[in-house]
Amino acid sequence: MDPEAAREGEMQRAWSEEAKAWTEAMRLPWRLLVVVAAALFGLGGCGGSEKDSTGKSTDTSGDLGSETDASADSGAAPDSAAASCPPAPVAAGSARARALACAADLPKGPLVVARVDDVVLENSLARFVVRAGAEGEAIIGLPGGNVVDAVRVAPDGSQLGHDSLREWVPIVGMHVLVPEAIEVVPDPKDAVVRVRGKLEPFAIVHAYLPLDLPPVDVVHEYRLAPDVAVLEIRTRVTPHPGKTDASIVGDASFWGGRVGLFRPRGGDTETGITPKGNAAVLGLTPLRADPNLIPAAIGFEKGLSTVDAGGILAFIQPPGAIPAEGKTFVRRLALAADAPASLADAMAAAGVLSGETTAKVEGTVQGYAPGVEVELVDAEDLPLTRCTPDSSGAFSCPAPTSTRGARARWVGNGEGQGGGRGQDGAVVAIAWPPSAPVAVVAPIPGRITVAVRDPSGAGIPFQAVLLPGKDVAGAGDRVFVDGDGDATFLVPPGTWTVWLNHGPEWSAHSEQVEAKAGATASVKATLSHVVDSTGWVAADTHIHAEHSSDSDVPNRERILDAVAAGLDYAVATDHDYVTDYTPFVEAAGLTGKITVASGVEVSTAKYGHHGVWPMSHDPSKAGGGPPTWYGKDAEQLCATIRGGVATRIHQLNHPRGSQSYFQGIALQPGKTDAKLLTFDALELLNGKRIDDTEEVLLDWFGLLGTGHRSAATGASDAHGLSSGAGNARSYIFLGSKDGKPRDVQGVFTGPEADAAIRAGATVASTGPLVAMSLAGEVTVTAGQTLQGAKGSVRLRVVVQAPEWMPLGPLAIFRNGEELHVADLAGVTAVDGLRRAEVEFTAPAATKAGWWTAVLRPDPSAKRPPIQARPVWAVCSPVYESP
Repeated sequence: MDPEAAREGEMQRAWSEEAKAWTEAMRLPWRLLVVVAAALFGLGGCGGSEKDSTGKSTDTSGDLGSETDASADSGAAPDSAAASCPPAPVAAGSARARALACAADLPKGPLVVARVDDVVLENSLARFVVRAGAEGEAIIGLPGGNVVDAVRVAPDGSQLGHDSLREWVPIVGMHVLVPEAIEVVPDPKDAVVRVRGKLEPFAIVHAYLPLDLPPVDVVHEYRLAPDVAVLEIRTRVTPHPGKTDASIVGDASFWGGRVGLFRPRGGDTETGITPKGNAAVLGLTPLRADPNLIPAAIGFEKGLSTVDAGGILAFIQPPGAIPAEGKTFVRRLALAADAPASLADAMAAAGVLSGETTAKVEGTVQGYAPGVEVELVDAEDLPLTRCTPDSSGAFSCPAPTSTRGARARWVGNGEGQGGGRGQDGAVVAIAWPPSAPVAVVAPIPGRITVAVRDPSGAGIPFQAVLLPGKDVAGAGDRVFVDGDGDATFLVPPGTWTVWLNHGPEWSAHSEQVEAKAGATASVKATLSHVVDSTGWVAADTHIHAEHSSDSDVPNRERILDAVAAGLDYAVATDHDYVTDYTPFVEAAGLTGKITVASGVEVSTAKYGHHGVWPMSHDPSKAGGGPPTWYGKDAEQLCATIRGGVATRIHQLNHPRGSQSYFQGIALQPGKTDAKLLTFDALELLNGKRIDDTEEVLLDWFGLLGTGHRSAATGASDAHGLSSGAGNARSYIFLGSKDGKPRDVQGVFTGPEADAAIRAGATVASTGPLVAMSLAGEVTVTAGQTLQGAKGSVRLRVVVQAPEWMPLGPLAIFRNGEELHVADLAGVTAVDGLRRAEVEFTAPAATKAGWWTAVLRPDPSAKRPPIQARPVWAVCSPVYESP
């Protein structure tokens, strides 16, 4: 089974069982947490509520001065925003809260979403931005009033590193506060921002499980003291007069793809619901070495339960009755402030709430190199926190009192962009309290340098799949992607089999190398474009990255992944979030190498998932302005998705399986109302649900038989990097114009490819290119109609695949009836290409009908590691009319 699919299944089972145990302990319906997990993490889809909170919110940017002038400091130092923009940096010993005044005043970074008129709390070390408008950012249905950016600053006001927070959302009783006022509050010392309003359903949860409105009043307060990179978040919950309440209080936080949760004694490898109270301090740390990312931590007064999946982390405080006079729930969001920035520093700052005490552990790392961290462990060698050494290998970090040892470990690309584990050094004992410096030894990795060229000698993007030998214990497979043809990877020492490829149109290379500790092994490969795809564009129209709640792949890496897979056209389809890949293409230096479109996966609670593109990202709207699906029946949903835009593509994603569209509408071809079948494309091959293909084929045949036309598409539905973009894809035929092929970057456009999809000029595939034509007096291809043929017609199918890809049986269908099967398993390769031509002749049509060809997998074939999915291909129909 594919590692990504296996991981998802394991996560689902774990969430279900752990949620049951956890919620039974709280005397709540166990299904609540199961539903929450499904809603938040895309198992059933991410989405909004039955009630549109946008309509309930008011634009609060004008409310900032309701208690004090929005341009005035909440601390002692005068605000110079009125005199200059941006204003002077905050001096040591001061803190202020104010409205962001101009574009130059905003934080910087690929995930920054702050806007002019949002509110910033800032001091000499950090800036935290609160969304002041009516809508949040991370997903549809969220209101304003949440923290959307958190960055470190230097004393001169310059920013240190990038923002990794997308949005922090306080929750009360699975409801969120819709602001009526966002106020800068006068305070003699701290910067303080208060959010007042009314509770409304948390959009994601309410769509799956409508919950009663808690009988409480809620106020959020954000507080930043001088000279600490720690934001204190306070939620005051007060029951209505004569009412009692025991609402769950928690937080949902959305993070960038490189950041993961670090649990003391659990590390950063666990995923799921923790059924028992966990540590009161949790880390938020880069999963791979990245000098631009600052570690963070959160601290609570007591241990809590967590939900961890991809880019969203939820923290649920211990339940209990809320007294009549009310209760204030406090948590601290801390950014590492020492130099170098260490997770240990952030965790120590966040631990003040729980009274956690620390002591300094100092030492050196022998054999230090960039990407090495020091992990402090307890008596059982379980990780407690991490220190970042300076460039000389020296470290000095606050350690919790349970620390009994330290070890060095590799992070960075030693982890693998997809799959793999880091390397741990030996544990060195620490006496407590620490009395002497500690010397730890860094594990020394091997290096594999890879150079991939085309026959002209030019570097080409590639995907590398590395398989460890038996002498590399516990290392795990790993996947890397590269955009220019040259890369060096760190791996645990030992024997590795390296597979290199540039997608299914190209040859591949495999080689076994020995990566010795401290040494470099070299792999050089020349790959050739063996499949003649002239006129065809390779597209993936269903891809997820860090703006999906269940993906941890950074957008930049996703674009590298798509280019490495040989894709020409990539459509961003994050769950209920309109992502624009363009700036990430530019940042990766890939302009002119791939065409992209902004889209969304509309992820409903009842009516399945729908790919929609092209769309424009609207920064004033939560989720960038995707279609609002909650509160709509199937007919209204279809109309909303289309949005009255004739050029918009509506692709029905994975239409069978759990919570699918066909299940939601109880599809019956020929009986289901045509108003519910307005999609342009049907995802016949879904990379994550490839086992559903036969069932979806039957649905498609039934629809074609009743006159419904939809293009056959394939898409990866990639969430991780282990299987990657393009593992299922659509080949879109654009042909040529004025004798020149139209599949060249800079020649074809996204709208042109979309028009070809609407016309049905597609092949859904997990690799092979299958071209089909029907000939009578004239010849037509997929999406076209052969009219008035006399005598007989001849269907011709040409199959192409690289030598490394196994082929199976090719079946020819007319009006859903299988007429001919050709076994292609024995097709031999010539010059690296498997090529087969299959023809079938039949009497001309006496009534309107359609033809298609389906290439199925050979069940006995062994796929190489770079063939992530069984080998399928389905041609969009060629139609005929007498």
